[in-house]
Formats: sequence, C-alpha cells, structure tokens
Amino acid sequence: EETPLPFQPARVTSAEKRRLVRLVRSRSPRHLAEGQVRSLRLTGHDINVLLAWGLSIGSPDRKAKVDLARDYASFSASIGIAPGGRKTRYLNLEVDGNSEVEGNLVRLNIYRCFLGPLKVPRWLLNLLSPALTSLINEHRLSKPFAEAIEAV
Repeated sequence: EETPLPFQPARVTSAEKRRLVRLVRSRSPRHLAEGQVRSLRLTGHDINVLLAWGLSIGSPDRKAKVDLARDYASFSASIGIAPGGRKTRYLNLEVDGNSEVEGNLVRLNIYRCFLGPLKVPRWLLNLLSPALTSLINEHRLSKPFAEAIEAV
C-alpha cells in the first residue's frame, strides 16, 4: 500500500529499555535450581514497547502493535518495502483472534485478517486456523510457550 497503517507504535525511551531489561533479567532462568520455575509477565504495553524497539532497529519504516483483551487479541503491523530503491510501499497486516489452551495444546482462532486492502475470506481463515494450530503444537520451540499463552 502507499501508506502505513494509521497508528503510532509505543514510544521507546531509554527509561523503558532499562525497565524492560531489568524485568527480563530479574526472571532469568540461568541461576535456577533443578525444578525451580520463574514466570515472566508482560503487559500489553511491555509487548508493544518490545515490538517497537525491535522493529525500529535498522529501519524506521517498520511498526507493530498488539491490543489485548480478556479473550481476544489483535495484531497490526506495517513494514516499509522499497523494491529496487523505488518509493517505499507498505506491507500492512491486521489480524484479530484468540487462543485457547486445553491441556498442553494451543488452539488458535483467527476471526479477521487483512493483508493490505485484501480481506482474507472467513472460509480460508477457518482452514488456516487449524493448520497454524497444528504447526504451533508440533513445533519443538513452541512447547515452552503453551503456559505463557494460557496466562495471556
């Protein structure tokens, strides 16, 4: 698209960076005894600052945000692309949905998805949700995040 999505990413200040680094370091698993567990809880604001901080590295034309509600979440992102040095265009993505955890299995439900001006049809989302769910549940790196997703 010609323009990015019309939202401002979270403001990333030195104080916010220090606060988040302290938060993550305070929950570091490096010095845990066998069987000991620590939880790291992030707010929507924390997640948005981390997104803004990470996406801003190397390009000012990237931004994202999440909005969290009790049983619902939305994700918006704009990524600037300048193919062949031409004028920057934007890959815009908006996704809404929720997740459920049953035992150790995560289930994703995607309710709405826009890729630029294109709305992904509901029937296709109904096919994609189980496929993404399967990928998440079967991928070895996603296993430790099942409890975190349940807490969110």
